[in-house]
Amino acid sequence: MLASRSPCIDNRLMRTLIPALLISLLTASHPLIAAEDGERAQAGVTSLEDQLIEALDSSYELLELDTGDDRYSLVFRPAMTANALGNLLLLPDTGSAEAWLEQSRALAAYLPEHGWNLMIVQPPLPPAPSLPTRTLPVIKRLNTAPATATEDTDAGAAAPAPAPTAPAETTDAAAENEAQPEQAQPFPDRYNARFQAAWAELVQRGSGKQKLVLGIGSSSTWAAQFALARGEDIDLAVLNPRPTAAAPEGLGELMIKLKERTLIDLYYHPLPGYPDAEPDARQRRLLAQREGLSRYHQSRLPGVFRGWSADMPWMTRKVRGVLERIYLSDEAEPEGQAPQVPQLQPPQPPGTRPQPQPAKGPSSV
Repeated sequence: MLASRSPCIDNRLMRTLIPALLISLLTASHPLIAAEDGERAQAGVTSLEDQLIEALDSSYELLELDTGDDRYSLVFRPAMTANALGNLLLLPDTGSAEAWLEQSRALAAYLPEHGWNLMIVQPPLPPAPSLPTRTLPVIKRLNTAPATATEDTDAGAAAPAPAPTAPAETTDAAAENEAQPEQAQPFPDRYNARFQAAWAELVQRGSGKQKLVLGIGSSSTWAAQFALARGEDIDLAVLNPRPTAAAPEGLGELMIKLKERTLIDLYYHPLPGYPDAEPDARQRRLLAQREGLSRYHQSRLPGVFRGWSADMPWMTRKVRGVLERIYLSDEAEPEGQAPQVPQLQPPQPPGTRPQPQPAKGPSSV
């Protein structure tokens, strides 16, 4: 026997209440979900200092300098040898922005293992290029038809010009100075201040006979200016030098003033994004020949430049080889001792043997 089932009143109420209940729960939980998403997004964002700490191992020292007007980072790594060869100040390209550490990682990982105390300076952002002055075209109306009497009457009945009003009262000078925003420190002064502070920290932490500043890209000109301004025996090395409009002097002019220093010129060719790498290198080489820069050394880096990375063995070995050839060649020969020239026997006629030389020494008779 089949029993008929009639819908219950409770079931009808539940069918209507469940959708409304679900909508209310979703609406109430929406702020919680949004808050959790915000916390997750905030947790995934790390500061620049945290990124630097994660990228460096325990052999590096991260310095945060805050002068009030400027805040920047320095990265120091001491020489990993018993006797340090010298101090090297490394200046990344001013256009590298937040990739300045990535640009110098390979050299910082390799050169200290071969005797160099190395300090990296975070470069300031270069000033934005000034926009050209906008000029509006001058529009003149040319009337081909003769003026009518009505136009003359209208022109004669033109309203007189308003009388000049009295100038507004000037406010207090101190109030005006407070209202104006403080101007940022000029880029050359800001960069030079970072150089001075970084060099002081480098000398305090490391020692060595040689003193070298190495500039990459557009920082090459600033490195040359720093070496000249120090007034010490600081040598200059440049890597892929590029001109910069913000510098008061060009690299060529500074090279002439540094003719008594050791000048090391390293460059890639071809260099993506800079087709003038080879022509500019040739001009610097000709300049050194013309000005008699006897301590100028130029070398093309091997391989193909594919961007900066933490592992660039060809470049780092080439840089190390150039530095050792320049700075260790004089130390290899003892001072005051003339190089030994081998004594060659005079040529003998065919079929004859050279006469034996008499023995020398305490055991000779």
